[in-house]
Amino acid sequence: MIKPEALKKGDPIGLVAPAGKIEPLVLKRGIERLRQLGFEAVLGKHLKDSFRYFAGTDRQRAEDLQWMFTQDVKAILAVRGGYGSSRLIPYLDIEKLRGSKKILIGCSDLTTLLLYFSKIGVPAFHGPMVSHFAEKEDSLSDRFFISMLTSIEPAGLFSDPGIEVFKKGISEGKLTGGCLSLLCASIGTAYEIDTEGKVLFIEEVNEPFYRIDRMLTHLRLAGKLKNISGILLGSFFQCPPPAGADYTLKEVLQNCLEEVKCPVLSGLPFGHGNQNITLPLGIKIRLDGETGSVTFLEAAVC
Repeated sequence: MIKPEALKKGDPIGLVAPAGKIEPLVLKRGIERLRQLGFEAVLGKHLKDSFRYFAGTDRQRAEDLQWMFTQDVKAILAVRGGYGSSRLIPYLDIEKLRGSKKILIGCSDLTTLLLYFSKIGVPAFHGPMVSHFAEKEDSLSDRFFISMLTSIEPAGLFSDPGIEVFKKGISEGKLTGGCLSLLCASIGTAYEIDTEGKVLFIEEVNEPFYRIDRMLTHLRLAGKLKNISGILLGSFFQCPPPAGADYTLKEVLQNCLEEVKCPVLSGLPFGHGNQNITLPLGIKIRLDGETGSVTFLEAAVC
């Protein structure tokens, strides 16, 4: 990844809907919040379209995304997740996107496009979307979003009372990751996640314990938990225990990751929960499994 140019207050951010459709009121509130954070919005041509459970047809959504890379914006922000990002890939002109310095920002279903774009050298940031800004106000998420987009200085040390050490040790590596189900779905595709020497961050939403177990086991059997530098676990939002369970999600996660040979930190504030700090793919960080902290060693923009 060639580091993109830092945004400034007042810069426009392009809004696209690569997956599900967004309610007009949510879109309006999200744009208002973006303006409160100091940015303006450029809307995709098909942003308000609808087709089945998508924000327009595959071609319309892909056209919007491709078009936004030609506009006078430094960052492109997804309005929401849902499903549909993977369906855009056959309709994107890779050569026109390759090496672009425009930042794509999103999470959840956007994990697919973040992995895909990072493979072709396009800056990809896992972070809050318009729907997050519309529905949740969180100073930590806001601060990280602004800092990662605008600061040419590394974010430095980050610690949080909610962080728990699953496995001790100290390591360094470049960030990659996203929503667990989408990480698994990438295996066997052209955008398959590469975890070699990386720090893998994982989060999930609305999944029962056994499916989380199955997906982590899939990653392990696919070799994705071997030769990695570290693991960061974020929120597993609305993933309640089954009725009558005498075990916890923490125990399930620890059991699935007991054989990994790297530091593992849990409870970081990213993902579908109320807090979603921005994590740029490809930047180098240090995990400290002794103090339960993370240090961002480089800035994401220049």
